[in-house]
Amino acid sequence: MEDLVKFAVNTAEKLGVSYAEARFQRNEGLRLAFKNGVADPAGFLKKSGLAVRVLVNGALGFASTNNLRRENVREIVESAYRTARQSSKLVKNPIRMAGVSSTEAKWAMREKQGLDEVGVEERLGVMKDVEKTLMSTPMSMKLVARLLEMTSETEEKLFTNSEGALIHGIVPRTRFFTLLTGTSEKGAIQRWYTKGQSGGWEVVEEWQLPEATLTEARKMADILDKGQKAPGDDVDVVLGSEIVGIICHESCGHPQEADRILGREAAQAGESYLKPDMMGFQVGSQHVTVVDDPTLAGSYGYYEFDDEGVK
Repeated sequence: MEDLVKFAVNTAEKLGVSYAEARFQRNEGLRLAFKNGVADPAGFLKKSGLAVRVLVNGALGFASTNNLRRENVREIVESAYRTARQSSKLVKNPIRMAGVSSTEAKWAMREKQGLDEVGVEERLGVMKDVEKTLMSTPMSMKLVARLLEMTSETEEKLFTNSEGALIHGIVPRTRFFTLLTGTSEKGAIQRWYTKGQSGGWEVVEEWQLPEATLTEARKMADILDKGQKAPGDDVDVVLGSEIVGIICHESCGHPQEADRILGREAAQAGESYLKPDMMGFQVGSQHVTVVDDPTLAGSYGYYEFDDEGVK
């Protein structure tokens, strides 16, 4: 595949672009689900494609394909070139690429036990254990609906550009999701609960899913049994990690996306309270720090280089 991404960049350079990049991506995975103790058909994921981006006269052009024959790759390079060339006639502020050092690197999130070493039956066994534990443990509520879902996926990316970068990365990821609905004479309660991590099958074993899911179900029963109506007055509150996570995601993460700040997603997803001239502006309390760090090993969004080849 290295030859193909290099071919894409070389083809673009022959057309006279000032910058070109090509990225190949392949995702392979497996989804398993239980609904009220009954297994859904397994879902197998396998997809791949190649994307190119070129800079012509200060304008960017983009094209992608899942047809990986050379002649088709040549066609998308030419398509991206035509798009950039035509767009350049309308550009008021020409785009310039930031100067970054060209890098050659291979990186991966290491697995102690590869996901491809674990069969469907073993994975189903874990979910059966979760279901059995939930249904065999006495609680003050009845679990009337249970959805358990486990998805594993390995993502591979190969990036190169006209500045000499060549970066290959692989990340295996696993995610467990459950949606539980409980009822009692006090009413009804619903809870969804997720765990996600990069790494091999060892992360699933570390989660201890039967015990962890039962703990969540017991919390639901306790809330249903002992929960009280929140006061209507203004009060100080201490937020738990899940609520803090939502706040960080929605009120800090999305508003800092360049597409929203620049107004390019206004029609689809809204704008942002942050504006282009607010670089360096302090948002919120000086006692709060929010950090988005994808290099934390084991985190679900782990990567060492982004999709532009920047470390």
